[in-house]
Amino acid sequence: MINTKRERRSHKKDRFSFINPSPLLGGQLSVIIKLLRRHRVSLKFRYKLILPVISTILSFPFRWIDHFIYDKKSETIQELNPVFIIGHWRSGTTFLHNLISQDPQFGFLTTYQAVFPELMSVRKILKKIISPFMAKKRPGDEMEMHLDNPQEDEFAMNHLTIHSYYHFMYFPLDYIKLYKSYIRFKNSDKIINEWKQTYDQLLKKTSCI
Repeated sequence: MINTKRERRSHKKDRFSFINPSPLLGGQLSVIIKLLRRHRVSLKFRYKLILPVISTILSFPFRWIDHFIYDKKSETIQELNPVFIIGHWRSGTTFLHNLISQDPQFGFLTTYQAVFPELMSVRKILKKIISPFMAKKRPGDEMEMHLDNPQEDEFAMNHLTIHSYYHFMYFPLDYIKLYKSYIRFKNSDKIINEWKQTYDQLLKKTSCI
């Protein structure tokens, strides 16, 4: 019997922790395959690939619909002027992000859009399915969590391309390599241009929603 609000909140966190979704959930199958070629996965953790791979395969028709709907719309957007919030973790960047998003002149990437950047066309259905299993607050700092809240665009890049620093979350042994490649951008011009193109497409698509 769960009596207090704190106990109910703890129960929800435990339920969410039990599901323990991989950060790869919502990513492209091609990105997952390229990552597996580039990084080594320990045998005891390979089971974590099951859910991301299955969900990616099952969602393929909806991704195709997304491209059909939003690709043409995004082509009509000629110029964007993004505002970047740069700061170290735990320095108040989330609070500032939430504050700026209250100004109607600014657009922002939501948590749902960051996790499922290629499933915008079915967002209303998926949000209803996901919401009951989502923790209401972040465990580390008790900040409110909601699928419509502003979110870091790097999570979306994590799903759309192999050129993302956030891949360190499931390949921690390659942390330094990823830091040098996608924070310091010590890469070839080709890789940098690929990153820019993916990021530009993400911003334009988000602006169409």
